[in-house]
Amino acid sequence: FGLSYSLEMRISFVVTCAWIIHTSESGSKRYVHVLEGPFLTESSDPVDYNSQITLRETQNRSTGDWSGNKVWPGATVLLQHLHKSWGNGLVGLNVLELGSGLPIVASGLAALGAEVCCTDLLEAIPRIESALSINSTNGLSVNGLTTKAHGRIRVRELSWGKEETIRNLSKHCGFSANVDLVIGADLVYDGNSWDHLKTTLMAILRDHVATGVLVLQPREFPMVSSLKQQGQVAGFVRSLAIEENWDVKVERDGSKQGLLIITVTAKGTDARENAVIGAATGKHGWRPLRYFKVLQDDERTTNIQRDEI
Repeated sequence: FGLSYSLEMRISFVVTCAWIIHTSESGSKRYVHVLEGPFLTESSDPVDYNSQITLRETQNRSTGDWSGNKVWPGATVLLQHLHKSWGNGLVGLNVLELGSGLPIVASGLAALGAEVCCTDLLEAIPRIESALSINSTNGLSVNGLTTKAHGRIRVRELSWGKEETIRNLSKHCGFSANVDLVIGADLVYDGNSWDHLKTTLMAILRDHVATGVLVLQPREFPMVSSLKQQGQVAGFVRSLAIEENWDVKVERDGSKQGLLIITVTAKGTDARENAVIGAATGKHGWRPLRYFKVLQDDERTTNIQRDEI
């Protein structure tokens, strides 16, 4: 038994080290993320199926890759799900994004017609504002938003678990009515308690009779071997499922990352009862929202990775 256990531990150690080496090498990569139509326009033709929005990542040496300096898979999966599920129903919705990080979700939703309040911790706000600034000078930038789409994005500080941050939330975000949709991607991770996240999420859903949509990534082997707290995502989902008067739907996104899409609605309501299912439509009919990323390499671009969403 001792020999078998020792061998198993050595194999686990080797695989974990290989994973750490792989992620440290790939973690330094920087991408340009590209979203292509169908976005609302400011011309006589209401939808442009070929317009592009780009977000260019930049390295922040003081904080590395783990503090919102890159676009994680959950963000584009979240945008994919909202686009496919709500379609034209996104136009005019008041959407609150928790822990937004780089504002690719907010930019995509605003271009599709939603009013978006992009929130994060106070120290993250300058990075988000810099990305959205037309005069960004640090390399981090969002380009391609129309003037109206840009005006549909608000950036606000919001700390989870603090009751004062939840009061007057519509006013804080500059919304004229209640929040309709609370969203977030990759909000539950190792070393970070989800208690405050749940408190804030459920308080907003109750006060605004809103729908919550989160995309989370359960950590699996070999990554899980190095975690301080295993089963964080599962614990969070279970805590939502036991909430009275709320329905919790969990779906797999079908990707190799095994992301979970969690939708939280008040019992007896339909999250999309007033929505038009399917992407933006027009004289050309239904069109998908396309996404791809281009690897940055000393001002050159290579390795196009493309996916329709």
